[in-house]
Amino acid sequence: NYTTENGLVDNLIYSLESDKNGAIWIGTNTGASMFDGTTWINYGIKDGINYVNSIAIDTDDNKWFGTTSGVVKFDGKIMQHYTMTDGLIHNSVLAIAIEKNGTKWFGTPKGVSCFDGTKWTNYTTKDGLAADYVGTIKIDSKGNKWFGTLGKGLTKFDGSTWKTYTMSNGMISDYIWALAIDKQDNIWIGSSNNGLSKFDGSKFENYTTKNGLISPYVHDLLIQNNSIIW
Repeated sequence: NYTTENGLVDNLIYSLESDKNGAIWIGTNTGASMFDGTTWINYGIKDGINYVNSIAIDTDDNKWFGTTSGVVKFDGKIMQHYTMTDGLIHNSVLAIAIEKNGTKWFGTPKGVSCFDGTKWTNYTTKDGLAADYVGTIKIDSKGNKWFGTLGKGLTKFDGSTWKTYTMSNGMISDYIWALAIDKQDNIWIGSSNNGLSKFDGSKFENYTTKNGLISPYVHDLLIQNNSIIW
């Protein structure tokens, strides 16, 4: 167990990610910690970050932090901040996903922002999102973007067309807290109230406590070795 007594910046943890060297990056209520197994390095309000909802790491090992005051890119030396002034749709960033080409997607309570390194493009329900509150984003092997909303279901965006799936299509809940994609491009959907769904692109298979889940509240999902779902 690790707490602030060991070196962690804060005991209230929202996000975790590992970099190419195996170091763990921990997003907390008052900043981010890096732990390489021996040494702790903390980044906080003095560095311009707090309340780190989400973390993603790109192919160049840049760390991207989604905070309540915008997006922060950290290259190991410089913290670069992006906010609504730069083009972000909302400063509270709940989720981050990165495409193979390096394009970043940010989910917020007011829609989704796409950043290609130069230009920002924003999307809302007016464009095709099921709801503006997007708490989780995943990208499949074909480049399709999947957005989980709270109360309005799951939206897929292939770059031109938007399609939303809800309980009317067979999904277990429209309140989505977590997404994961396995090597067959099955979409695993964790709900905030009713269990877990697996979507193979045509049909949904649902799992609840009756199937063996310990709880109907699925806050997070992880795929181990491309086959085991946690």
